[in-house]
Amino acid sequence: MTEHWPAVTLMIGFWIAEHLVALLRYGRLTSLHTEIARISAYVVGIFVMSVFVWGVQPWLLYVAAGIGVLGSIEELLITFLLPEWTANTRGLYWILAQRRSGVM
Repeated sequence: MTEHWPAVTLMIGFWIAEHLVALLRYGRLTSLHTEIARISAYVVGIFVMSVFVWGVQPWLLYVAAGIGVLGSIEELLITFLLPEWTANTRGLYWILAQRRSGVM
């Protein structure tokens, strides 16, 4: 794993940044439960379980890290777009659709 530290650091860094921005903006952590975050959780879980069976598979680590970073970026964007704390938003696409339709 030590040779793949940039991917792990990037994923954890974006995750921490998303939580810090949420704390500064809303005074608490987000609970967005976006689709990408759910997919990321499954892929990271699959990666962790595969480490015990087959050892570190770099391609799966990079897939997990990439999806994790995308999920954190999406949550950062949503945090900047939503004026108040909101739970279970599904994702950026649905937030933008609500804004276009005038619901927000």
